[in-house]
Amino acid sequence: MTQQPIREAHKDLRESVGHSCGKVMLFGEYSVLESYPSLLIGSPQQAKASYRELDDLRGLSKRDHSLRELLSMGVNEGVEPLYLIHGYQWGWSLIGQYSHGRGWKTLGAQFKFIEEALLTLRAPFGVYTIDTRKFGVEREGIWTKMGIGSSGASTVAVVDLLSQLSAHILTEEPQKLRDPYQRFLITRELHHRVQGGLGSGADVAASSFGGLIEYQLSPKSMSAPPRIKTLTAKLPYTCGIWRGGSQSTVSSLQVMTAWKSAHRQRYLEFMSMIGEVSQHAINLFGDSPSPSSSPSPFDWMSTVEHGADVIRSFGEEVGLNIWTPIHERWRMITNPLGGVIKPTGAGGDDLTLLASESAEAENNCLQALHEDTLREGIALQVFRLGR
Repeated sequence: MTQQPIREAHKDLRESVGHSCGKVMLFGEYSVLESYPSLLIGSPQQAKASYRELDDLRGLSKRDHSLRELLSMGVNEGVEPLYLIHGYQWGWSLIGQYSHGRGWKTLGAQFKFIEEALLTLRAPFGVYTIDTRKFGVEREGIWTKMGIGSSGASTVAVVDLLSQLSAHILTEEPQKLRDPYQRFLITRELHHRVQGGLGSGADVAASSFGGLIEYQLSPKSMSAPPRIKTLTAKLPYTCGIWRGGSQSTVSSLQVMTAWKSAHRQRYLEFMSMIGEVSQHAINLFGDSPSPSSSPSPFDWMSTVEHGADVIRSFGEEVGLNIWTPIHERWRMITNPLGGVIKPTGAGGDDLTLLASESAEAENNCLQALHEDTLREGIALQVFRLGR
């Protein structure tokens, strides 16, 4: 791959920061792959991407031992560094060409989504820093993500950074990348390619648009542009809660795909049930009397609880760890206090929704859940999604 970076573009990037948000799949998990509508909301956590020129490597390496080691490895293997990617919690990756011109080589940490974006869009050579530290927590030296789409948000943030170029040095014009829907389509294709064709792209949509969105794949083809509708109504009292842990979406999809081939009819029945709950949730917002209002907290809670029951039954039959013993304990704690819970996304140890009937009920539920997790020596992570 050849490239002719324009110096002015570097100045643009040095003064720019790419942004995106995380995602929370409220309804439509798994059934979104069968072209049923899903409901998502952007999380308050922000991913950021920034740029520095390769000339800055000398100064950076003086302060970072791991970077010095990586650069030395590149010298020993005859790899000229063209891109450096830095993730605060993941380390460094060096992407370069062999000095004798025999192809590309990646050394160090793996940032496959970011690497695909930089190479496909022919981004300027340089150092790209990706900050998703708010997408998880570090405990005892181990950083764990909370399942709000850090890979999708990282990729969207990098593409957003590149969209701020004034010079036409990319394979896509920066003006095109500035359009949220076009930026989403480009990022979704990159993300989908790295995931081996798995996934719906809903997480990328949530990171690209933010806010509350309805997302639906085309029933004709997975590659056709999805339908995205932004919703201006607000969620009733709703929080994301997380005790620490993660569930692999790719692994969950692989288990589901294997079960689907052996139980096709039952699979379709479950997808229909999950899709119906999702459509009902979307209808709650469509029936709001004004764009800025919310559905009734009780209607919302009822839908959340019904969605939890359906996805729990699905997980039990498929053999997916969607509804865990922790969820069952949390349900017993929150229900008497005016709250209901539901797994999100792939379920398991990923983020869980808490919907409450009032601000007082929400506070009471959160206090009880905090006390429950502290008994295990764990600090509960909480962020608000509604009201």
